[in-house]
Amino acid sequence: MKKLVFLLMILPVQLFAQFEIGMFSTPSQLMVENAVKSSFFLSKQSYQLRDKKSGELFGANGKKEFSAQYAIGVKVRGGIILGDRMLQPWLYDSKFGKYKEGYEPVPYQATYTALEDEVSYKELEYDSEAQKGIIDKLIYRYPSDVFAGEGLAADSTAGIKNGWIIWVTAKETDWEKTAAVNYVTYQKDLNVSKEDTSFGIEKPKGNLKLLGGLYVVPFYTGIGTIEFKLCGIIVQDTETTWKVCCPFVVNPENEVKPADKQAVESELTPIGKDKTDKKNKKRDRK
Repeated sequence: MKKLVFLLMILPVQLFAQFEIGMFSTPSQLMVENAVKSSFFLSKQSYQLRDKKSGELFGANGKKEFSAQYAIGVKVRGGIILGDRMLQPWLYDSKFGKYKEGYEPVPYQATYTALEDEVSYKELEYDSEAQKGIIDKLIYRYPSDVFAGEGLAADSTAGIKNGWIIWVTAKETDWEKTAAVNYVTYQKDLNVSKEDTSFGIEKPKGNLKLLGGLYVVPFYTGIGTIEFKLCGIIVQDTETTWKVCCPFVVNPENEVKPADKQAVESELTPIGKDKTDKKNKKRDRK
């Protein structure tokens, strides 16, 4: 099977996204942030260009990579959640436009780093052929043990949810130097059913760069212990609007086929012929 190498602090509590509180307390904004923020990470996916005629690979500006995209990823039990930007970064990259007639994109390296002031990118392997759709052509889930299987558990139950919205925001930043982010957290009730899984949501006020977010629901797992489960994912609906999608109750196990991949000269850096062994299932190039 193919494996892609793609682009977290764990709280000192009993289980991932669990928090101990007083017997009669309810979650607070700070408590929710502290319990959930370790499930986010910043992913980076780079790619090269391959000449359609000669098969020669190119990077750019003296580098082996032509370009790269960055996005927020999420750790879930037994795997990770990535957006389409990480699977097909060239579709979101204006640099690729003038080359698409003569060149095709080739995934190069993908890495991740914790959302902290200083970045430290590391490799992340996952099984691309075991893809499970979360939101078709927007968000995908993959099995992975790179985080030792730790992450948020999904809430697959229907009903009225007394949950919490967690936005991830940042200033315009250089993701090669820092991955510092901020959070906007507030309580919100949603009535989730098999028929109603998508809900419009207002953007936080202010001039903020929105990176996405989650909708989590607290479950009392013991006396004074809360576990936050993943109920929804915040995705961009249009250029100006966002929505919360709660697909787990509807499609907890349904598989979705990958989205189709779409296929001056002075900027390109020759790398050599593409000698990738098609029988080699691992697409990582270092």
